[in-house]
Amino acid sequence: MSFFKSILIFIFAFVFLSSKAFCQELVVWEDTDKGIGLKRAAEDFTSLTGVKVKIIEFRYIYALERLRLDGPAGTGPDLFLLPSDLLGSAVAQGMISPVYYTPKERSIYLNKALEAASYRYENYMVPKCIETVAVFYNKKFLPKPLRTLQAYFDFSVESKKLDQYGLLAKFDDLYYAYPVLKPYGAYIFAKTGVPKGGNEFYYDTSDIGLNNKGAVEAIKLLKTFYDEDLFPSGIEGRGALNSVKDLFIKQKACAAILGTWDLADVLKSNLKVGITTLPFLPNGYKMRPFLGIRGYAISRWTNKYELALKFAKFATQDKYAVDRFNITYELPATTEALNEDAIRNNEYAKAFIVESHNAQLMPSDPATREVWIPYAEKLHEIYSGHVPVTLGLNEAVEEIKKNIEKQTSAPRLD
Repeated sequence: MSFFKSILIFIFAFVFLSSKAFCQELVVWEDTDKGIGLKRAAEDFTSLTGVKVKIIEFRYIYALERLRLDGPAGTGPDLFLLPSDLLGSAVAQGMISPVYYTPKERSIYLNKALEAASYRYENYMVPKCIETVAVFYNKKFLPKPLRTLQAYFDFSVESKKLDQYGLLAKFDDLYYAYPVLKPYGAYIFAKTGVPKGGNEFYYDTSDIGLNNKGAVEAIKLLKTFYDEDLFPSGIEGRGALNSVKDLFIKQKACAAILGTWDLADVLKSNLKVGITTLPFLPNGYKMRPFLGIRGYAISRWTNKYELALKFAKFATQDKYAVDRFNITYELPATTEALNEDAIRNNEYAKAFIVESHNAQLMPSDPATREVWIPYAEKLHEIYSGHVPVTLGLNEAVEEIKKNIEKQTSAPRLD
């Protein structure tokens, strides 16, 4: 073969492979209104690799339901956003692939974020952001935050006389009731040690502590808000999660327990808002919320695993995490980004950062999905006076246990 012909073959191969790279496209499923926070990272990734990144937005909590159909059909994503509490279900159903980190890469992320992104000692997500709850208050009506839940109760009683709500919270939802339940000794599943060493554990899903003595005391405390008619009926029941935020934004409520995910909408309203940590309880302990993460998981049906993982790590670098906070107010899951002055000293981020240290990780066991609805429905009956507290909680736990017993792991989608 002549030297000239060899050069032509080399040039043709280079052009072909390059054009093929530039034709590649990663499909990423993102949460509604959060794609803009991923834009800079996606553009930079394309510039560096030639791989286009297509961002599709929708309510990310429905990603697994959609992936169940779109994955096998070949119309699903390569990478998608997943909440940590659904991680166990995704793994059990064989819908995502494990991810790997070098020791240096692991050191970038918060320890709690990495723990939340793993299941049964294996990593399955690249952490994007952390999330928890805090107290939002309107400085027009409440110049300074209150220290105790009792003080918020008393303030709510006085506000009611002025045709206004004091503190609003979705206490008929276990996610929002748990910060009170936990300090009284309640728990979802007991932790059980395994002979693996370190601090690792499994959940004993047969041991449910949502109806123990502490749970009864906690729910009796929360019931006082309903007994005094301090909450509007519009925030009760399923499908009313946004009602608390809406009432706060409309200045119908002076304070509300909301999450990091509500921050962007509240700040758009131009209210003179403050954010503070959760209050102390009558037993002397502070409310203790859940900590969750949103992370990028790789669909098991993708044929671009390495590219998907590369982009997930690329997009969660400190510089993009800080940039994203300034756009979408998502709190970074990386240690250095969270300690950046622009975030650490941000008046709206401070309380959430404090709560992230105080918070407990949400259980990621697949059985957790059997807990939320039965418990919420029973809380609604308890608060409305249709069933006594102890009986109602016992009935809730009995139903949860029956559901878990019936639950057979969804078949793997092989």
